[in-house]
Amino acid sequence: TLVFLSRIHHKKGLELLFEALSQVHFEFQLQIAGDGEEEYVEQLKQLAIDLQIAEKIEWVGWINDEPKYQLLANADLFALTSHNENFAMVVIESLAVGTPVLLSDKVGLSDYVQAQELGWICPLAVSKIREYLQAIFEEKETLAKIRAKAPAQIYQDFSAESIARRYVEAYDANQ
Repeated sequence: TLVFLSRIHHKKGLELLFEALSQVHFEFQLQIAGDGEEEYVEQLKQLAIDLQIAEKIEWVGWINDEPKYQLLANADLFALTSHNENFAMVVIESLAVGTPVLLSDKVGLSDYVQAQELGWICPLAVSKIREYLQAIFEEKETLAKIRAKAPAQIYQDFSAESIARRYVEAYDANQ
């Protein structure tokens, strides 16, 4: 089970993800949580039909709070193949509940994820996304290690206390 949770927009690279998923050699379910312009969402739904993956996609709609965290926690992988993404808080939220991530190298947190070994970072090319998805599917042990490691790592690096401490350290260093 893969999950995408974000605003549904052209910059999110869902077309690339759809095309890559249409070429993998394993069964999957993609849950898309979010909303966007109706015309664009309809284009994506038509693309899914054209690629013959429509029955493998669940359009969840916008969700918040506990249902959002449940959706993330129940997924095997969170995918964000964006063309351009700043921080992407949803990456932290996904990792905080133990769900590994597949990000494009255009997502702001990609360096952090790679350095902490909490997921996979791929170039924005359908063939590369497909290769990564196929490899991830076969790496059950790595998925389990990330699921076990990620929540504590995220708490250590992104808790309010940790951020406040780093802020004060940066402030003191500039005095």
